[in-house]
Amino acid sequence: MKKCRGYFEHACDGEMYVCRWNDSAAVTIASNYYTHFPVGTVKRFSRAVKKHVDVAEPNIIRQYNQYMGGVDVMDKMLSSYQPKLRSRK
Repeated sequence: MKKCRGYFEHACDGEMYVCRWNDSAAVTIASNYYTHFPVGTVKRFSRAVKKHVDVAEPNIIRQYNQYMGGVDVMDKMLSSYQPKLRSRK
């Protein structure tokens, strides 16, 4: 059964927190720091009603979207300094 937009499930084992959120596609994120609380809202365009609607968004997703640029910059900088490793046959 297809879940509606904004639906999320979460699980925690004491150390690791996993959240699955449905936006236009399912997104799964794991963290050992952030949780789903507080749940905020974001505006998404709905083709069914042809206007923007409010969709529930867990905090873990909001934090990921806010800080993912820093991780991308670090990966880009590290890729320029990786040594070329080749093995001999």
